[in-house]
Amino acid sequence: MNRIFVILVVILSLGSTCLARSLICNACISGIETYKSYLRSGSVVEAEKRKYYERCIKSGSSRLFCAGRRDNVVPYEYKAQISKYNSDEMCWSYGLCTDVKYVKDPHKSYAAKVLAHSPPYTTYEGLAPNRSKPIKFLVVTDIHMDFDYREGKKVTCGESICCRTTSGNGGPGDEHSGLYGHIGKCDLPVITTQSFIDHATKFTDLSFVLYLGDNPAHDMWEQKPEVHLKGLKKFTEMLKVLKVPVYSVLGNHEGYPCDQFDATGANQHQWVIEGALDAWRDWFTPQMKETFRRNGCYSVVVPGTTLKLIALTPFTMMSSNRYLWGNQTDPLGVVSPAHDP
Repeated sequence: MNRIFVILVVILSLGSTCLARSLICNACISGIETYKSYLRSGSVVEAEKRKYYERCIKSGSSRLFCAGRRDNVVPYEYKAQISKYNSDEMCWSYGLCTDVKYVKDPHKSYAAKVLAHSPPYTTYEGLAPNRSKPIKFLVVTDIHMDFDYREGKKVTCGESICCRTTSGNGGPGDEHSGLYGHIGKCDLPVITTQSFIDHATKFTDLSFVLYLGDNPAHDMWEQKPEVHLKGLKKFTEMLKVLKVPVYSVLGNHEGYPCDQFDATGANQHQWVIEGALDAWRDWFTPQMKETFRRNGCYSVVVPGTTLKLIALTPFTMMSSNRYLWGNQTDPLGVVSPAHDP
């Protein structure tokens, strides 16, 4: 940040008599954007990786975890958080620009504006009786399917997730992972996921399935985009045997790294959007595909009913999404239409 203030001092010293206000504004924005480019440079990123690894080891985490996050996660999270330097808003707040596209709005204040026109709360008992046939649907969420789950592995291994190849076999008296899983620090085996789907085929009167995302395992230090898509496509193929429409959304774990999704319009996460559209193409109408490609959301009326589903992505309102640190109030226009009465 010191570099930014040096640039601002130089700009202010020029005074409005030397440069038109528009030139001063443009110079401020250019200076901040130059600083952001510097922060994204390889040497700075490598320094951040080293500092993270040292902190991680000192915190007591394993070398496997720290090294994995250092190499696979930290570079993305660090570059994403640079978005907090919103040159448009910063230069306006410094009094160097007269117009601003975005002004920070606390989440509570923003939520109050969005919900201002919502209908009054009605209890279930107060609703008019519905004589139509009930709609039955299946909700599937947070599968967290682990392709590396192994039977007979340690269930306490010193990592955030165990029961895996790297967890170790343990010795006599140690508790081990079972064939179909273990309750604790282990994610779901593929065989158990398939067993669940096989059981779901017995529900012959389902109208549709809601698939709410979060398919990747919790191995945060090993995740990669191609691994995320592998799990998404695998589970999608499993769901197809139910032979009913599946209305899907992306969970926060579908982003890479977890919780991160570029909502700035730079399309850095278009890989997960296009990957999901390819997997879900049999269930999405052209209109659903169009809106989903734009911001990861869509709405649809379930065929044969008057039920309208509104599918939203969690990424555009998550404070843990570093891409939002420069604009935390709905940059992709997901929630803002609710302002309309």
